[in-house]
Amino acid sequence: MTDNEIIKGLECCLKDELNICNECPFDEECGKDPDAILIHSLDLINRQKSEIEDYERIVGLMNKRKFYRKFVDEVFRKQEGKELTDPDFDYIYQLYFEQKAEIERLRKAITVQDIMIEQQDYKIKTAKSEAIKEFAKFIINKSTSGVVSISDIPEYVLDFNGITRDEHNSLCETETYKKGG
Repeated sequence: MTDNEIIKGLECCLKDELNICNECPFDEECGKDPDAILIHSLDLINRQKSEIEDYERIVGLMNKRKFYRKFVDEVFRKQEGKELTDPDFDYIYQLYFEQKAEIERLRKAITVQDIMIEQQDYKIKTAKSEAIKEFAKFIINKSTSGVVSISDIPEYVLDFNGITRDEHNSLCETETYKKGG
């Protein structure tokens, strides 16, 4: 159905005259589905609403472009001491939107990186927590009669990490260890 046929169908339905249905474009379709005209009307309304929104967006962009043109004209005149030509403005206008798009892309990239950092922080915290739990279990298993001597803890740390005292001492002698790396 065309938009004009839908409008004519609605006009026919609104008239109180009898036997006007034979003039209605929906005459056959109404017999099969009484809501046909409502469905087509809703479709027409939604399409026109969408078109209006598109036109409003275009007008908004045109107004924005005029505003930018006026602003850039003023800045260009002050800095260059001459009038801004259309090709100059088109280039500046395009450059502005390219830079704006790049800024948005970088913002999204930063957001993704922030999420990744949060995930890594969570993994580190979880790993630390698990290591502490494992070490606590290790100490409990190593302790005799449930008592742990503070002097035994360094040995427990080495043993927990699978390092002998000699390996630890030789590691402490390396330059990297002495420098704190």
